Amino acid sequence: MLDAYRLLASFAFLSLILEAFVAQQTTSREPKSYRVSILPLSPSIKLNSPYYAECRVEPQPPKGVEFAWYFNGRFHSEGERLSIPELNEYNIGEYTCQANIHTSSGTPLIAKTRALIQYQPISPEHAGQVQVSIVPLTQQMEQGRAFYADCRITPRPSVPVEYTWYFKDRVFSRGERLSIPELNEYWFGDYTCQASFRPTGGLPVEANATISLRFNPSASVDRSAPQTYWVSIDSLTERPARGSPYYADCRLQPQPPYPVRLTW
Repeated sequence: MLDAYRLLASFAFLSLILEAFVAQQTTSREPKSYRVSILPLSPSIKLNSPYYAECRVEPQPPKGVEFAWYFNGRFHSEGERLSIPELNEYNIGEYTCQANIHTSSGTPLIAKTRALIQYQPISPEHAGQVQVSIVPLTQQMEQGRAFYADCRITPRPSVPVEYTWYFKDRVFSRGERLSIPELNEYWFGDYTCQASFRPTGGLPVEANATISLRFNPSASVDRSAPQTYWVSIDSLTERPARGSPYYADCRLQPQPPYPVRLTW
């Protein structure tokens, strides 16, 4: 029996919290205090999009500044600019800019400031409900035959939807339709459809549904098939010799009407 399981979509948004830090020193020839802050360069923060920011020191120190970025307490990069190629769940968190300000006394003035990029889920009750389901197109599932199913999302978004099928935790195919040319023991299992889209001016939306393909041997046994088979090894090399290749075939008689897996 084939079942389609419906799951609710999950929504999320990103937020940014910035703080500034004021460093003070006592040298009379130089400014008594410096303000260290993080300036976002990206107009907005979105999942799966790059993010850029710069660390600024005001006023500009006369002896120069060295910048270092830390992510969740670990070193991330050097330089004034923070560059994140793609925001995702693994690189969302606290980014700290450490500014080493050189002074005429020879002792650097160290100041830190941080930017907190947060991931906050929004419940479907507040964002609306999206349902994904899998509709089998093949009425009867049979071993050795093709199987087809469609991934459906309701309500249908007004923007394009990307469909990705997963089998055994790996990408199987892309597109709305699942196509299995020939069902056999290798292709039975759980198939998950992930539907994703981005509303106009909104945040990315993802939802999943899973279908389980199981095979019941008792329901498809061919009663006319032979009940006894002979397995033999036929040598293809006339005279086996040390240091020379050897070839042989494994034969099954009579030939079964369904696929056979031979393992040496």
